[in-house]
Amino acid sequence: MDRLKQYARTVQELVEQYAAEWKPHDGTSIEAVTDSEHGHYQIVRSGWKDGRFIHSCLVHFIVRDQQVQLLRNDTDVEWDRELIDRGVAPDDIVLAFRQTVGQRAASATVLPEPKNPAAVQDSQTSL
Repeated sequence: MDRLKQYARTVQELVEQYAAEWKPHDGTSIEAVTDSEHGHYQIVRSGWKDGRFIHSCLVHFIVRDQQVQLLRNDTDVEWDRELIDRGVAPDDIVLAFRQTVGQRAASATVLPEPKNPAAVQDSQTSL
């Protein structure tokens, strides 16, 4: 099996496992959302809490360009370490968000902050 397919399978299994294990006690639910055709894998929380509808992406991976890119992590899980433990090469893991100390394996790559954050924000709001 080629490396990209193996990484996609690993990430999908990881996302599905965690989504199945997390059981919120507040009326919301946790679901795995996978799109293997485009390489997107997410863990999403949704449901009613305190009279408000909650919908949030807790974790978002993209598998592409021979890498596993972690775009979002709103959990305490150190996903890079989980991936390394499952056979993903540390050099093939990209953390594409700004994280706090302790969330990153020393050998994972972190994408640099954009030179013009306002331009990035403008492009995101125009979607």
